[in-house]
Amino acid sequence: NSTLGTLSFGVVLFIGAVGAGLFKIPLNSWMQERSSSEELPRHLAYLNMIVFLIVLISSGLFAVAITTYDSFFVFKLINVICIGLALVMLFKNPSEFLRILIYLIAKWIYKMNINGTGNIPKDSGALIVANHLSFMDFILIVGAVPRQIRYVMFKGIYNIRGLKWLFKSLNMIPISPRNKNDLDEFNSLCQQQINQGHVVVIFAEGMITRNGHTHEFKRGLEHIGQGINAPIIPLHMDGVLGSPFTYLAGKTKAEKFQFKNLRKEVFVNIGSHLPPSATAFEVRQAVMELNAENLSNRIKDNQLIHHDFIKYSLTN
Repeated sequence: NSTLGTLSFGVVLFIGAVGAGLFKIPLNSWMQERSSSEELPRHLAYLNMIVFLIVLISSGLFAVAITTYDSFFVFKLINVICIGLALVMLFKNPSEFLRILIYLIAKWIYKMNINGTGNIPKDSGALIVANHLSFMDFILIVGAVPRQIRYVMFKGIYNIRGLKWLFKSLNMIPISPRNKNDLDEFNSLCQQQINQGHVVVIFAEGMITRNGHTHEFKRGLEHIGQGINAPIIPLHMDGVLGSPFTYLAGKTKAEKFQFKNLRKEVFVNIGSHLPPSATAFEVRQAVMELNAENLSNRIKDNQLIHHDFIKYSLTN
């Protein structure tokens, strides 16, 4: 049609495709997360059949509309519909969209080396216990764990007016560590999410390390383990120090976001299952074993430890 140039057609088509992708990809991810291995093929086949019917009906409507309106109007209408569907998906189920967005951010910020993803159960719940190196750890774990995960959040932030709906949609678990009743409620919420087949992540140190060392694990994870019928999975992150929002040894302020400290090579090692009865000490020992594995993976064959020490001393 002469009313729609090649460039205009390409732009309109691109916007419509992005809108359709932002609707369909999170929807497929949501279905995959909530369907068992036996149910998923049937659900996807049903969805594909619905999509085919909609495409067939849309083709007929397009043929009718093109006789009355020019092609530019028709494609603008398609864009509006696609973007509208994407917005519906975003507000109805923001967790999947944000998971995709955070995954892309993680891949942009870090050069990730991931080991042990096969230890993450595909269908059942689990409690992941990780070391805590930075304010960006949640992004790194989202990029490494191939499941939708639940995080812990300070209750004061969780209850912020205007944002609570978002945190609730993201299945954040609020915690107020100064109140025993709130801790009991927190343990119960974690156990409920895990027993329903979801993956919950906690940082058992209770704080971000200021010196790079893994501190003592709090025994709160044992209280969670007492009420779940799913494994505890240790996870260790290494190579993160020096990236944005980490504390280098001797520094009182976290590293700022700068382009020069992006794209650090980091290592994420996901360990084997531990029983829910495992103690905080046993879980920490498992994380430290993963630490040793990460260290051996991080240091090159021709690189000695004192080389890293000298390099660090000269630059800090």
